[in-house]
Amino acid sequence: MQPLLKFLLRLGAAFAALLAFDSLLFRTGWYYERLEPDTSTASYERLFRAEQTRQSEAARRILIVGDSRMGFMSRVANEHSEKKGYRFGNVALGGASPRCWYFMIRDLDPDARAYDAVVIPLNSYDDEEIEEDLNSRTYDLNYIIGHVRWADTFDLVRSFPGWENRWYVLRASLLKGFVLKKDFQIFLSSPKRRMLRVRAVRDWPDWVYNFSGEARSLEGMRVDWKAKTIWFPPGVPESSRQATRDVLLRDPIETNGAQARYRTQWLGRIVGHYSGSKTRIIFLRLPRGPVLRPPEYRRPAGSVVRRFAEQPEVVLVDESAFNSLEDPKYFIDAMHLNGEGMNGLSRMLAELVWRIVPRADRKT
Repeated sequence: MQPLLKFLLRLGAAFAALLAFDSLLFRTGWYYERLEPDTSTASYERLFRAEQTRQSEAARRILIVGDSRMGFMSRVANEHSEKKGYRFGNVALGGASPRCWYFMIRDLDPDARAYDAVVIPLNSYDDEEIEEDLNSRTYDLNYIIGHVRWADTFDLVRSFPGWENRWYVLRASLLKGFVLKKDFQIFLSSPKRRMLRVRAVRDWPDWVYNFSGEARSLEGMRVDWKAKTIWFPPGVPESSRQATRDVLLRDPIETNGAQARYRTQWLGRIVGHYSGSKTRIIFLRLPRGPVLRPPEYRRPAGSVVRRFAEQPEVVLVDESAFNSLEDPKYFIDAMHLNGEGMNGLSRMLAELVWRIVPRADRKT
């Protein structure tokens, strides 16, 4: 046998062995219950498992997705809806993007029958550009890696622009250890320590459910738009001050279509997943912030979600629904609600759902 052929056969055998080991470890579900708790992957998986358990509740089931801006408290909404027959589950997670939401929804509800409504929060109905191009965000794999299937590989790779991104996603889709290798190395260094940490956060879903938000606020904050300065009341941490400056005083971003492309792809997949089903897709615009940026800080843009609203399964909540929460007293920084604001949002959203989702017997 020629040396080159021998080399190729050995290389193929080595890759097959690596693929088998990677699949046994990272495609069976075993390892995902042993992840380092303080990671995006572990948080995503814990929310997924907690929501799977909640699906057995016999009621009008409503699923909430989103990121850290979705200041929704299921406990408050469920208590407010106790006599209405609705139950709310919240899988919103800091840093999660619509790409992450899609994989969560797809695997929680593969038959598109588990929920009466899925609520999707947006910062704006317009396709306003943000500083990060989410189309290229390979970090999303740190959230969704446990839910990437063999059949997803080609489509997921193709969804990323640029060959460097695609090569990374291809490797991670075939061998999940490319994403999880650091976590696995730490696990191997001290399995006992890891399992103690995992057991210590078993009640984390309950902590999330009972979370009541922060008491502090920005009440009294003032903005001088011409001077580009913000006066903060005493007691606001510097981290919140800087985050607020970064958001409110940033220069407007010219429209380039990146946000529209991303929304078409990933919000479109969620809408498509429920096409023809009885599940309502409810888009809502979150409270924009403690104060509103003047018109010169914004750029005109189209709206993908308004086109989605032409479909019978999609509901677009009135943009002014949460305007009453756009007040410094309800925020801890430019983007995140405090406890009082979260409480108000949760009750208001529950009441919106009551009006949108009929109270007839659940679909079977």
